[in-house]
Amino acid sequence: MYKFNDRFDVSAPARSLSRLAMTVGVIAATALPASAQMQVTFTGNNGVMLSDGNNKVLIDSLQNHTNPFWTQLPQSDLQDMVAGNAPFDGVSYAMATHNHPDHYSSNTVLGFLLNNPQAKFIGPPQVRSSLAGQAAIQAQVLDITPVFQTGSIVISEPGLEIEVFHMEHFDQFGNDFSSVQDFTYLVTMGGVSLLHLGDIDYINENFENFDLASRNIDAVILPTFNTLISEANKAVILDQVNPGHIIATHLRAGLLATEEANVRTLYPDATIFTTAWDSITLNPVPEPSTAILCLPAAMAMVVRGRRKETRMKKQLPHTR
Repeated sequence: MYKFNDRFDVSAPARSLSRLAMTVGVIAATALPASAQMQVTFTGNNGVMLSDGNNKVLIDSLQNHTNPFWTQLPQSDLQDMVAGNAPFDGVSYAMATHNHPDHYSSNTVLGFLLNNPQAKFIGPPQVRSSLAGQAAIQAQVLDITPVFQTGSIVISEPGLEIEVFHMEHFDQFGNDFSSVQDFTYLVTMGGVSLLHLGDIDYINENFENFDLASRNIDAVILPTFNTLISEANKAVILDQVNPGHIIATHLRAGLLATEEANVRTLYPDATIFTTAWDSITLNPVPEPSTAILCLPAAMAMVVRGRRKETRMKKQLPHTR
């Protein structure tokens, strides 16, 4: 099921909950399945596999670059991915953020879709055009394009939601990449939400129409190399996304130690993926149930969104 969104406004419920907490003081009883979690596994460069035990998705994993400039998945593991062998069996969605070869390969995607007929593929028009002549997989390639910087499209299935955005690509190494179509993906499964930013430019215009900071995003995957590692870019992420956790990817293979140190300086509590098969398990912050216990206001526990904001302010202090 697709759902087209012009703009999200989820601030009103958060404000109401905050007023309630300040007025009467509450402890919200919480309830989550014991298995609620998301496993994030690094597949090289900017690629990840996300799994919650029931659903699996791939983002920027179906590439076949051999450039030593970027980290890579071993060829034998890539062959298992394309074949749909464990642990890559049962993938329901594969996504590419854009058509650069360290993120996407048409031949790799073609082989994967032919071997995994249950899987759907999502990518921007510049990616999909390279698959246009492949009749055998056209039913698996979703023809969706959100409005640039203002709209999103939501794909929902039992236990899985994918929200697709279209944002501006960054420029690097003297190259103008402004014409490159870059999709970003907000994936929710296992009670956890993760925003994969692809190669987005760290500008407010990419985020300001979506009010992501109020949406309790549990983790964000950032491209972190060269001049992308900066105080100004950190401030944009804190202000516009306010995630619970930072996952840093896309470090240069020949400068891993230097760039890892630079990332750690900015994001001391971040998870930094440097080697294929690095992984982290993300556990959700429990949502309040309907059971509410009243306490004096001075003892009130703050609602989920405020807890997360406080945690991120400790991790990513304002540097203005």
